[in-house]
Amino acid sequence: MPGTICVTGGGPAGLMAAIAAARSGSVVTVMDHSGGAGTKLLLTGGGRCNITCFLHSADFVRRLGPKGRFLGHALASMSPGATREFFSLAGVPTTVEADGRVVPVSQRAVDVRRALLEMAATLGVRLQTSVDVTGIKRLDDGWAVTTGSGSHRFDKVILATGGMSYASTGSDGSGYRLATALGHTLTRPVPAEVPLISADLDTSRLQGLSVEPVAISINADRRPRTRGSLLFTHFGLSGPAVLDISGDVSRMLDEGTPVTLSIDLLPDTPAKEVDEMLQSDPRCIQGRLPSRLAAFLKDGAISDWRPGRPNPIKRFTVKIARTRGFDHAMVTRGGIVTGEIDPATMQSRLHPGLFFAGEILDLDGPMGGFNLQIAWATGHLAGTSASAG
Repeated sequence: MPGTICVTGGGPAGLMAAIAAARSGSVVTVMDHSGGAGTKLLLTGGGRCNITCFLHSADFVRRLGPKGRFLGHALASMSPGATREFFSLAGVPTTVEADGRVVPVSQRAVDVRRALLEMAATLGVRLQTSVDVTGIKRLDDGWAVTTGSGSHRFDKVILATGGMSYASTGSDGSGYRLATALGHTLTRPVPAEVPLISADLDTSRLQGLSVEPVAISINADRRPRTRGSLLFTHFGLSGPAVLDISGDVSRMLDEGTPVTLSIDLLPDTPAKEVDEMLQSDPRCIQGRLPSRLAAFLKDGAISDWRPGRPNPIKRFTVKIARTRGFDHAMVTRGGIVTGEIDPATMQSRLHPGLFFAGEILDLDGPMGGFNLQIAWATGHLAGTSASAG
């Protein structure tokens, strides 16, 4: 007789876990906190949904750093290539962009969501929306999941409730409470892929200006942490290059460490050449930088610059006051520590029959499809593992 599985959370990881479990013969119920499963998918990639990235699994792991090793089994379960094949078979062919991002040929995130929901429905997955799961309790023969309508018994439970970013889509941190109540450890969540608020930069003259490429380092570190496009906003800084390091900045600010970004506005031009340029005729930067930025620098930092001092073009500094918070973050950094999860199955090491998938885990990656690939891979492994025994 097929087992019963409750998936708490109907985001990317939860829907993938439900589909994988149902394909393996389990009877699956998805309980989602929001009014519509997969809503957050519509926000990804600027509405285009950056499904994954064009990398082999080994390169994917390397890009994540030390935490990437946890994903080896999950990526064996569903690699970036397998993700593309999965969605192609579901009627969503993909294309690879110049920077390695993989998006639907249609350029529509809504097509990705539709494919997942249709596949889940075809497999008989029962989807319950606007359901608050208030408790999970281990029984002698399974699990009791408590909601507003009472207690419901299941053989297995998969926690895929997401993090705390964009709470309006259902990611409100409720999964952390469920997991910690069962003894799991939480690494304090902070927002990632989030714009940053400046403490000392008047951006009124620069608002809406995009500069590309720039290279950004943190707190005088000579090694740039990111390179890409920078966007000046009415509150401070955004754009891919800033969003990519915002998780690091968030963690530092949360720990009480002051943060100053050092921005190289001409990363492909040697510092000596820029020094000589400023010494000969500062007006020549007009042709090297956007006119508004060049005028801003000429009226301020460049007017005070002298040889021997830090070059204001190679080291344009901005103190960061804070981030824009979870309401403006695409990703959560932090979550349930992975040391308490078996990477070969996504099963809790504390409670057999309890599985984890997606952003609820203390596991995130850079922009460019990494975080959705983590969701697909961990969701697929959790779903197949929960159905296996």
